[in-house]
Amino acid sequence: MFLSVCIITKNEESSIEKCLKSVSEIADEIVILDSFSTDRTTVLAQKYTDKIYYSDWIDDFSYARNLCISKAKGKWILIIDADEVFHYDRTFLDFLKKAKEEAYLVFRNEIYRNKSDNKLVSYPVGILRLFVNSGHVKFQYPIHERLDNYFIENNIKIGVLQNAFLNHNIFETDDDKIILKQKYYLEIIHRQLEDIPNDQWLLFQKAKTNFFLKKKQESESDLKRLISDKSTDKKIRIAAFVFLSNLYKDQNEILKSVDLLKQGLDYKKCTLLYLFLGDAFYSDKLYWRALGCYLRMKTSPSRMSYNDSMYLISYVEPKDKIFKIASSIYSLGYLWLSKFYLLSFKSKLGADSFFLMGLIYLKKNQTIKGLRSLEESIRMDSQWKKPVDLYGSLQKNKGQ
Repeated sequence: MFLSVCIITKNEESSIEKCLKSVSEIADEIVILDSFSTDRTTVLAQKYTDKIYYSDWIDDFSYARNLCISKAKGKWILIIDADEVFHYDRTFLDFLKKAKEEAYLVFRNEIYRNKSDNKLVSYPVGILRLFVNSGHVKFQYPIHERLDNYFIENNIKIGVLQNAFLNHNIFETDDDKIILKQKYYLEIIHRQLEDIPNDQWLLFQKAKTNFFLKKKQESESDLKRLISDKSTDKKIRIAAFVFLSNLYKDQNEILKSVDLLKQGLDYKKCTLLYLFLGDAFYSDKLYWRALGCYLRMKTSPSRMSYNDSMYLISYVEPKDKIFKIASSIYSLGYLWLSKFYLLSFKSKLGADSFFLMGLIYLKKNQTIKGLRSLEESIRMDSQWKKPVDLYGSLQKNKGQ
């Protein structure tokens, strides 16, 4: 048996079938550990596997993960959540058969919608989810469980997967449910910190959760602690720079926000910091500086190492870099250059770039081309308010 896919579930009927379909053709077995779901989760799962096991939920994700992988018989184990979808190309299994590493970071696209305008946004985060089934690998931490420490402590090199990724459609989950989950996670974190009060990973997750729940003072205190402690793991420290910068930005303390991001770049040059610093410059109308940051962003996991992958954003999709660069050029007043740049990458453009192209055409009084660009933007993201509202307004005026 070659590949085992392991999933833990509890009341996941809305997403489990899409998840299982995504791995059904590559998995030699699918192992599910269910915490006695009261919906149709296991009924749906039975169409894909007969290896469904049951265990009471004891507020410990690592316990459940470890029990699930203990049932796996394959040479390799792929971990996937019930609300994720696995995408792979035709080389994936052949690559795994010749793999040089024992563990691989898998990039997961966190996909959500902006609160302000309902725009679809995604960013890739690296998570260790694929590894050789040696019988010794164990998850750690009851919440925000992770495998990394086992491989790092045993000096086992972690590779970066190039030919497969995960999609995590956060926008499909109700906001109230997300908030309840975060509050629940925070309770577990607090309990764990009573036993290990100086654990950097838990302090980071606590700060991150408090940031999400808008408990800014609590978040700020832990972020400052992580940044000032020189023993803090490099990737955690960089993430702390970003969260604290965003916290100051939310409080309209722009100079403090920008200074923190610059400090982060002095510490390590990475796409995550260039992206946020570029956005800070752009919002302050410093478009040349924003452009300089955007040009430095990486757009692929190619040649990326485990240490280069960040806990928030490791790289940006090509379409997002194209849009950021074109927006800076547009805001500098070079409309013709912005249009030329966009047209040079027409096959790689996203909804936001077609929206920008529409604005350029409309400013040049090329209404038909402007409408076509807006139509393409809406085709790609029909719920994003900006192109929908502008298109509707133009059509209304056209009819009058």
